[in-house]
Amino acid sequence: MPKSDVTEAATSFVASPGAPADLISGLTYAVDQANKLGRKNSFHLWTDNDIVGRSLVEPIYDGIEKSKFLVADITYLNLNVAYEVGYAIGRAKRAVLTRNKNLVGDIELANEIGIFDTLGRFEYSSWDELAGYIADFSQITPLGLEYPIDTVRRIFFLDVPGTTDAVRLIVSAIKSEFRLYRSFSDEEAARLSAPFAIENVSTSSGIIIPFLSPQFKDANVHNYRAMFVAGLAHGMERPTLILKSADVRAPLNIRDSVSDYKDEHDISRLISNFRSDVNSCFEILTTKPKGTFGLLQQLSIGDSSAENEFITLKAYYLPIDAYGRTLQGQIDLVTSRKGSGKSALFFQVRDYLRQNKQNVTVDLRPEGYQLVQLKEAVLEYLKPGSQDYLLTSFWHYILLLEIVHRIIEVDRTRHQFDHRVTETYRQLEGIYATSDVELEGDFSQRLLILTRNIAKRFEALGDKRPTIITGGDITSLVYAHDIRRLEQVLAQYLRFKDSVWILFDNLDKGWSAGGVSTEDILILRSLITAARKLKRELEEKDVNIHTVVFVRNDVYELLMKGTADFGKEMQVNLDWTDRRQLEELLRRRFEFGYAPFSGKPIDEIWKVIFADVDNEILSLDYLLELCLLRPRNLIKLVQHCKGLAVNSGHQKIQVDDVQLALAAYSKDLAREINREISDVFPEAAGFLYDFVREQSRWSMENLQLLAELKGQGREARPRYSITLAAVAAGMLSP
Repeated sequence: MPKSDVTEAATSFVASPGAPADLISGLTYAVDQANKLGRKNSFHLWTDNDIVGRSLVEPIYDGIEKSKFLVADITYLNLNVAYEVGYAIGRAKRAVLTRNKNLVGDIELANEIGIFDTLGRFEYSSWDELAGYIADFSQITPLGLEYPIDTVRRIFFLDVPGTTDAVRLIVSAIKSEFRLYRSFSDEEAARLSAPFAIENVSTSSGIIIPFLSPQFKDANVHNYRAMFVAGLAHGMERPTLILKSADVRAPLNIRDSVSDYKDEHDISRLISNFRSDVNSCFEILTTKPKGTFGLLQQLSIGDSSAENEFITLKAYYLPIDAYGRTLQGQIDLVTSRKGSGKSALFFQVRDYLRQNKQNVTVDLRPEGYQLVQLKEAVLEYLKPGSQDYLLTSFWHYILLLEIVHRIIEVDRTRHQFDHRVTETYRQLEGIYATSDVELEGDFSQRLLILTRNIAKRFEALGDKRPTIITGGDITSLVYAHDIRRLEQVLAQYLRFKDSVWILFDNLDKGWSAGGVSTEDILILRSLITAARKLKRELEEKDVNIHTVVFVRNDVYELLMKGTADFGKEMQVNLDWTDRRQLEELLRRRFEFGYAPFSGKPIDEIWKVIFADVDNEILSLDYLLELCLLRPRNLIKLVQHCKGLAVNSGHQKIQVDDVQLALAAYSKDLAREINREISDVFPEAAGFLYDFVREQSRWSMENLQLLAELKGQGREARPRYSITLAAVAAGMLSP
């Protein structure tokens, strides 16, 4: 990136979109007035004009470099301005966001994105008010960007909402090249906070960002996040790979920085080539002299998403009762609300079991989109009983193949030295080689290939497509092997193993935003049935096998309601009810993140981190009260507080840090709960917002009355009936 020396006489750069005209004329007046005031600062307004030409980009970088701080008006959002805000922060400049509160502008979009309100903004009513504010602005201390070198990781990936084939290939290539990576996922967090983005870009040696075509759902929200993160990465001089389809036009500020792809080979090549840049940066970052950091910058409390904590989670995981019961083989089904630790339990059980090389531990975490083609191209033609039969056979076959896949991977060396299993291993290797899938790649890819092949074989039948499935149909559509021989050879090999564990999580990830369908529930039910069937068959052959399926409890409730014979599984629910457990969870994370906290009680640690624990807003009890007893919510809220304090240059978390954090956290929570409800009850979308300005406590009678009043004379009445069912089920209770 172009760089210039900062001088005392530098003009502050003012960024804004190129439209609408009344906003630009008002900003022009405000900047002129601020310059006429002749106080501490002088300003230069740059309105965005997205025209091809490097000559227009260079003055932007140069203007930001020479500025003491950046002013960016976000009344109306603009992709290039989002990039410039990120770039300024990355260059250690204070970014001052302003918004005209008399104009509707893009406030809803800004709140959905998450970045702009978590940075803070000044809202003005008149152009003279804006002129006076920026003319006197003096808080030019840059945000805290540096973090200890022991927090440096390889890759930060800005994931996208939903899933496309291209993104699936990007993720697969990242796993292949880097194995472990951190990400922001729209599935796990409703909004991207600026402190989260800043910390993750600062502590990464490579950033990978897809830029989406406008045709994709929520592309607008993602692309604003993408531009901000790209600006951060370029400003911090981190290797950055911005990937887009060749037919998508990129905004001006990244036009010379994007990498185009046309097919999967381009994606693999680009990410493979990116590895050398990442490795070089990693070496530089990890060999830099250690800086001087405040307590909050040194303190790491992990991530609110277990997927981002592969390496560190074991050090501070709180082994709740469900953990021990699962390892003892007492559990078939784990249920919980989102954010209650289901994935954390999955990873910890998996990692513990893998320590014993005599175990075959199969961990399966697909995203729901892999099954879309199967639903659309096959299931809709079949009668209900045949749907069930096909899906159970499908899952039974996949589970068998995944056990074989794991054996081939783990015992590559063992079979060469253990003559008892050599021949059987080679037979399994030969059987797997004739399947529809390759040994390379991850489970999501293999699942996608199998479903597509079944759909193709079914579609090839044309008018002969059956509505009722027989055993012969299953053989021709699903199985690529003699299934009985596969079971026999596998059982023979497994006699030389201690036990087999199949852990299945994430099946509900990527399900339709329109709610859980009958087919989705059928897919889950058939998976549980297939796991039960496989367990029974292998136990009859003297194989010690355990299967554990992890699923959200609201989805499981729907499964129970629609299936008479369910409820017999050994189930555990992870929902937290003891606040002391949450206190201990947080204490362990503080202890891991800052060595001097080792062995200290949470109250003592809290006094070191927060400025005034006698203030109710800064108390541990206050934050615990607001987290709905969900670990993820508590971790996110503390992260918000810490990030805002670091960015404000505070040595301890202050009252204003918590207040700003609560504003952002509340928006996150409202969106996430609303999404959680609408996943199961699509008709109740937006339900939470119906209670804006209403009283804080409601009895069931009042809720029913409210539903009737709001539903009178409108088609909305059924919607509120379903909503009340959700409330009655306790979905919103802590």
